[in-house]
Amino acid sequence: MSQTKIEYEGGKGFWINEVFVQLAFHFIYDEMLKPSYVFTNKPDLLYDCLAIINGHRSGVLVLNWDDDLEGAEDEQQMILLLTNVVATLRSKGAYIPAAELQAMPTEDAHWLRVMDKDFPVAELVRICEALIQLLRRSWEGENDAMEIVW
Repeated sequence: MSQTKIEYEGGKGFWINEVFVQLAFHFIYDEMLKPSYVFTNKPDLLYDCLAIINGHRSGVLVLNWDDDLEGAEDEQQMILLLTNVVATLRSKGAYIPAAELQAMPTEDAHWLRVMDKDFPVAELVRICEALIQLLRRSWEGENDAMEIVW
């Protein structure tokens, strides 16, 4: 499984396995589909989410939030969205069952080979909270590795 650096504005960010970002984006995408979220470039954000989910960015996974989030309102909407994803994840209990992982829609055959056991919700929450910190510009690290316990 390949590693990628997730960053927002100016190189601040963290290294993480791509498949874990892909998993987080399944939940981000589902939340973003709700009409209550208004982003300047919502079609582009949804397209980027699907590209990540479907493994089309494997090996060069980049979040285009620097380009697709325009201004403080979009950033605040994304923070709200991620906060709601965290709440949704926490309501699931301690683990996301392997059967649910296997049923998530994707064009990525690698996904089915890798996501074959229950995944700890707390680790997904950590990823979303790190993304929130990046958006708030409160993330302190630049080359930190986010080790996911799974």
